[in-house]
Amino acid sequence: MNLHTVVPAALVTILLVGSASARPPAEDQPYFSGDARYHAVDIGAVERNLTENLRSENDGVIGSSIAHLVRMKLAYRNRHFPRAEQALRTLVTGGRTMAIRYKAYLASAVFDEPQAADVKECWACTSPDALFAVLAARLQAAALSMNE
Repeated sequence: MNLHTVVPAALVTILLVGSASARPPAEDQPYFSGDARYHAVDIGAVERNLTENLRSENDGVIGSSIAHLVRMKLAYRNRHFPRAEQALRTLVTGGRTMAIRYKAYLASAVFDEPQAADVKECWACTSPDALFAVLAARLQAAALSMNE
């Protein structure tokens, strides 16, 4: 065999083995890390990276990053994240889609009043969309009860 035959064959083998061994995440597996994991990292670097991700052209990356920012804020309720807060407020009115604007709005509400978003059930959420659904219901209930 010559080099032109071996290299493509090796690449095909690697791709097949890699795709066969890759498993999708379990449907019941939590999407988010626990609080201990958030406290074990450089949270300033996490904020910078997630905030930078909000500039992505990929709506999934943006939505996931917003969800992780919410989770980060709930893990650090008393800490201020000015870079993230500003980026989220910009997305509330300037997000590319209604979904991004709504998710950014929910996240901004969490940054404004994290105690209103005390959603223990979010820790077991299996996707960012599940988090936003729980969060929307919780924030709506909190907002309506404040007006009574």
